[in-house]
Amino acid sequence: YVDSNQSIYVVDRGNHRIQKWGAGVNGGLTVAGSTSDPGPWSYQFNSPTAVTLDPYGYIYVLDYNNNRVQKWYSGASYGTTVVSGSMSLPYGLKIDRLGNLVVADSSNHRVISYSVMCPAPTTTTTLPPPQSQIPLCATAMWNSSFTMVAGATGTAGSLSTYFSSPYGVNFDAYGYMYVVDYNNHRIQRFRQGSNIGSTVAGFNPSSGSGRSELYNPSAIYVDTSQTMYILDTYNYRVMKWQVGDSIGTTIVNGRGAGSTFDKIGRSHGFFVDSNYNIYISEYGNNRVTLWFNGNNTVGLLVAGGNGAGSTSEKLNSPWGIYVDNASGIYIVDQGNHRVQYWPSGILIRIDFF
Repeated sequence: YVDSNQSIYVVDRGNHRIQKWGAGVNGGLTVAGSTSDPGPWSYQFNSPTAVTLDPYGYIYVLDYNNNRVQKWYSGASYGTTVVSGSMSLPYGLKIDRLGNLVVADSSNHRVISYSVMCPAPTTTTTLPPPQSQIPLCATAMWNSSFTMVAGATGTAGSLSTYFSSPYGVNFDAYGYMYVVDYNNHRIQRFRQGSNIGSTVAGFNPSSGSGRSELYNPSAIYVDTSQTMYILDTYNYRVMKWQVGDSIGTTIVNGRGAGSTFDKIGRSHGFFVDSNYNIYISEYGNNRVTLWFNGNNTVGLLVAGGNGAGSTSEKLNSPWGIYVDNASGIYIVDQGNHRVQYWPSGILIRIDFF
């Protein structure tokens, strides 16, 4: 996740943590989780997969093997469970335009939504204008029961009402929901209130590397003109695809897997900032690279890249990513069971706790 200040939040899945990295720095901060063994306690994660922030700066982490969503306050040493108990190995997390938590419940082959509730606060918090798009209150809570909005519990399939291991979910400005249907190698779009999807990218039911094909896509971003940015995991590329078109355009890599900076490795998380620059959380290369809008020649190293490890300058199988308003990078450091933060302009790690 990338915020408006270009800070990046990365899911360092192999380290079981979230890291935050600032633009141009060589070290990050762990903002959630720890490098100790994975576990179910409030200060632990077990292979987290996604991270996002709300308008108040609270961090939400999708804790994959613990089947829960954890909320962390800035500077806290432990998180609070906001939803749990109804998911099976979830991969994708999004806060929709109404403030509901929407989860890609992968092993149940469905997308579920937890409705938001806002108890009256004791004090009033005024949001800064750039961060006020999501209608959440500072005391937001979520219903413990969910609504299934797409898919069929426990049943995989390729028809328009089914998924096969959905990995990601996102929304456009018109309320359409886009689901990354990982094992069906496609993107499905759903009108609000409908459980029947239409394929908008990936038109070959089998995997492929052509312009009309995808190979295990993992994540998606949709801009205000309904242009999709798709992380095409096993084609080692990012594709730009307009809704309604039969083919897409490769805008990052497309030259195969690699560890040189003209290529990317296996990746499951990315973030598109307001200038359409793309940050890629490279799971296989233990790094985050930045690809500037219009440049598909070479990426810029912005976090990790020093091999797998648990010290502050390293990542271990990073997954989800978020960039904040101060250009800090939050990284879900999956192998280290933690979240790390890399602030802009800081060359060494500073711990919050």
